[in-house]
Amino acid sequence: MENEWDTAAEEYSQLVGESGDVWRRMLNNPAILREVSGLSKSSKVLDLGCGEGYLSRLLSQYNWELVGVDNSQTLLDEAKRKQSPGDFILADITQPLLLGDDFDVVITNMVLMSVPDIEPVYRNVYNCLKKDGKFIVVIIHPAFRRPIAEFAKTIIDKVFRREPFMKIANNYMIVAKYSRRIMQCVNATRTWHRPMSVYIQKAIDCGFKLIKIDEIAPSVSDLNKWHQPKFLAKYPNLLFMVFTKSE
Repeated sequence: MENEWDTAAEEYSQLVGESGDVWRRMLNNPAILREVSGLSKSSKVLDLGCGEGYLSRLLSQYNWELVGVDNSQTLLDEAKRKQSPGDFILADITQPLLLGDDFDVVITNMVLMSVPDIEPVYRNVYNCLKKDGKFIVVIIHPAFRRPIAEFAKTIIDKVFRREPFMKIANNYMIVAKYSRRIMQCVNATRTWHRPMSVYIQKAIDCGFKLIKIDEIAPSVSDLNKWHQPKFLAKYPNLLFMVFTKSE
């Protein structure tokens, strides 16, 4: 069966660039860097669903031991082409991983929405973390959909945005699969919607303790800087969670 991420790899890699697309640079990167900034120089970090390795490039400034795992060989080839630091492993993160149990931090950045069953991923993370290690989860906020706006085109070929609004997720409490295109990409990939409580409770069931949760919305100043609509400051774009392995 063809891997949909192999198909989407080239345009996805172009979108992400060297340090993430606009939204990663605006929201994901600062949140992740704040959370890991206190790690020691000898720390070991695992990036599950690493894609083309942009997070390894972002974290390279700390000289930690970095390991990335992804099930797309094409994306891992892109990681090597971009000279991403660290060791990269081709594997399905929903299947048992034999990576040791000495990681200080495991990160799933914009990954769990693309996984049909998150419980085996959580079990892998738990087995890979050392005691008191951190599990960082970053996902698109499940309560909201991509911003929607009406557009009007004038006779002089200018486009104006009007009546912007965020679409609240339909049937929020139901776990459901759908296909979506990554912004500016042609190829669609599968995404699974889950309520926030599912992400949290399944982690607790696997032995984790939730120590931080943040609903991240862009600031007006950042939206101005990146030339994005100001109304987006009213809504959280990301759900950022940190769990710890306390046993």
